[in-house]
Amino acid sequence: MKRKTLLLAVVAVIAALFVAACGSDPTAVPAATNTPAAGDPTMAPDSTTAPTTTPQPTSTTAPGQATPTRVVPTATPTAAPVVVEEVKIDFLTAWSELVDAIGDGYFPLRDAIEGLSGGAMTVNTIGPDAVHAFEQLAPVRDGVFDMLFTHGSYHADFTTLASAFDLAAATPAVWEECGASDLLRQAYQDNVGVRFLGFLPTDLGYRFMTKELQPIPDLTGLKLRGSAAFEPLYSALGGITVNLPITEVYTALQKDIIDGLAMGAPEAIAYKFKFYEVASYLYGPPFSASGITLIANNDWWHALSDAQQDVINRSVAHAQTEYRNNSQSKVGEYLSLLEGEGVTLVDLSGAENAVLQDTYFNSTMDKFITNADPVYGRRMTDITNCAKAREGWPN
Repeated sequence: MKRKTLLLAVVAVIAALFVAACGSDPTAVPAATNTPAAGDPTMAPDSTTAPTTTPQPTSTTAPGQATPTRVVPTATPTAAPVVVEEVKIDFLTAWSELVDAIGDGYFPLRDAIEGLSGGAMTVNTIGPDAVHAFEQLAPVRDGVFDMLFTHGSYHADFTTLASAFDLAAATPAVWEECGASDLLRQAYQDNVGVRFLGFLPTDLGYRFMTKELQPIPDLTGLKLRGSAAFEPLYSALGGITVNLPITEVYTALQKDIIDGLAMGAPEAIAYKFKFYEVASYLYGPPFSASGITLIANNDWWHALSDAQQDVINRSVAHAQTEYRNNSQSKVGEYLSLLEGEGVTLVDLSGAENAVLQDTYFNSTMDKFITNADPVYGRRMTDITNCAKAREGWPN
């Protein structure tokens, strides 16, 4: 009888603990672990020496001082997790954590997927050390990976239509209302056989950086490190494109192989990869917008339940806001840090910057949008012009 009484007491204690656990806050979102991505061989001139800290918007760091400790944004939507089936997502990224697009956009997206699903949907981050950044679309299409975080110009051999997000500094709502997502879903399905999931646009934009002071926007005779995104601009303004991976930019500047380059997220890249040691001039303001493209394997996407797809769609919407806010918040401090390292910030006149803006817009539109696709090019041109006419982010 004593044994039975003791057994009942133990059962009662276990039951009480179970009830207490089940009574916890149903809206709590499990915190995702920020596992650093592997180093990106396509980005850093020397990943062992590139700084790994990121300026924070509230920092009071003076130019030339050490950068504040990096805090990766992990905000997730406050809605309660939904009940979904478990699934592991192999998510391929075009950049490592050294590139701010990962901390500013990818981490919020990843954390939202895991948080909104209550941890049922887990994300396995795979960096560009596994597959070169310019060669990632095919393995996603073929089912080697499930999702891809990249830039539209990185798969120019398949389609360049997503380069439109670099041409207009419009909000996600404006791009949607103009019809971008509907057209790109169809175009990526027909041309590539993958699912276009969405985009993370911002008005962060592109800038030039050069070794010596140059008469920008005149690029005549300048040897400039190029990628598909900048070839139309360089050609139109007389520049000479030198095809180099970003890993060789530092040495190429140092050895006068190139005179400079245009680059996205230039403030962060120039500082974190120490281009200030081999180039002295950064030009502004930015002459474009910029945006991230999100892709999924077609079969994998359609195998997800409606609830799982909804989690990803809601997470993309969340990351759109986070990416723009996070990326914009640090620009000023990066510029101060670069000045502290001896970089001269060259303010282009309104007329000079207008030449860059107009030439970039028109040359990229012509080569990558209007005449790049006989079926969808003209329609994407109209959509881009629609977004351009309504561009402008609220402060």
